[in-house]
Amino acid sequence: MPVDRDAGTTCAGQNVQRDGHNTDDNGAKESGSKRVYLKIGREQNADEVKQKRVNNQRKQTECKNQQRQCKEHQDGADKSIENSEHKRCNERRKQAAVFIKVNARYDIHRHPHREGIDDPALQKAQKFFCVRLHVLRHKITECRWVQIASGCAGKQEANSEKESNRNLIAFFRSLNVFNRRKLFCMKFKRPLVFLFGIICLCGVNVSPVAAEDVITPGAKVEKLAGGFAFTEGPTCDTSGSIFFTDQPNNRIMKWSVDGKLSTFLQPAGRANGMYFDAQGNLIACADEHNELWSIAPDKKTTVLIKDYHGKYLNGPNDVWVAPNGAMYITDPFFQRPWWDHDTMALGSEEVFYLSPDRKNLVRMTDDLKKPNGITGTPDGKKLFVSDIGARQTWSYDIQPDGSLTNKTLFCKLGSDGMTIDDEGDLYLTGRGVTVFDRNGKQIDHIDVNEKWTANVSFGGKEHKTLFITASESLYSIQLRVKGANPSK
Repeated sequence: MPVDRDAGTTCAGQNVQRDGHNTDDNGAKESGSKRVYLKIGREQNADEVKQKRVNNQRKQTECKNQQRQCKEHQDGADKSIENSEHKRCNERRKQAAVFIKVNARYDIHRHPHREGIDDPALQKAQKFFCVRLHVLRHKITECRWVQIASGCAGKQEANSEKESNRNLIAFFRSLNVFNRRKLFCMKFKRPLVFLFGIICLCGVNVSPVAAEDVITPGAKVEKLAGGFAFTEGPTCDTSGSIFFTDQPNNRIMKWSVDGKLSTFLQPAGRANGMYFDAQGNLIACADEHNELWSIAPDKKTTVLIKDYHGKYLNGPNDVWVAPNGAMYITDPFFQRPWWDHDTMALGSEEVFYLSPDRKNLVRMTDDLKKPNGITGTPDGKKLFVSDIGARQTWSYDIQPDGSLTNKTLFCKLGSDGMTIDDEGDLYLTGRGVTVFDRNGKQIDHIDVNEKWTANVSFGGKEHKTLFITASESLYSIQLRVKGANPSK
């Protein structure tokens, strides 16, 4: 049977087309299933991420709740501690405030510098000013209690010290302590203005003479006489005339109150320091033979001391006569050209005491280097001794039996001679005259145009002239103050 090629070809094409369609249907089915699987996988992943996010949020919420609960618990405990400490410190502050208020009421009567005012207006101003000061002290004391309270609370927490400092600073700022201008205006400006107004109304003199101004205004050092070998030992008699020595020339000179110079005694035992006693006798350290003399107004000489336990003294240099007649003598060793010896007989250079009856000589010190200038207070209770070798001046308390106690350093300056005024100021010599107040503070200096200033003494009719023996001359200057001792 013959074959129809076109039909066969058509049949083959249909078979191929049918196979192609089947293949396409199979591919479509496979791709669709893959898309479904991918979609399911994406949905599962999204669900897992969402679940993780929810779990994380739940954990964070639980953590925050736990932290909040812990904090509330801790804050409750800290607050209870703080409240108890705050209550305790408030009680202490109230007690301190009561004490300070009571103290402020009576404190004005206990302070010496707030006493002695007779004017009622000044007393009122003084009381007002003191109360203002006590208000400030009261607030500062409260601050101290706040600091104590902060320190107590600091035992309970680690940062207590920083907290206490912050509390302290905040409290001071509340008082305006750090604002100096406000503090001045609040605490001092008003009281001062009030006090100044009262002074102006009452006509009170507010310009007293300064304590250190011992020299009369406008006064200058005046040279009275010269041409001596070396002047020393000035002392004053009852008329105000000055007696001094010209030691190398072995004479005692007199400068009268009317300004006349004369020779009182020659020879004079090489007299050095001198002092008039209450009977008008001139006590002189006559170191030509290491003795102490008493020269009567008629110039009759009596030897009071010639030796100590059989040994001559080193060289009596200066003397002060106490109100009861006892004498204190300095005994340093200075080699003299008129001596026939060049060594001292005694083992040390000290201060000696001669009893009022002039029978007993006692060595009073044992630790000085080279005592020189000496003087005492007019009540006989205090003695000043200058250790010129140690460049120091000491003060002693004089006991009823004449012994010396309570040795105290007065100032770090030695002196050849010295005197004291009625205000308790001490005058030391050497390079001019240096003036110290009763507390040992230098308050003035008097320049003298000489190589060395040896000694000083008050004199004149009013006992306000300071006479100065310096090298080869005699000088004087007018002072505001008087000499404390009648003979010096």
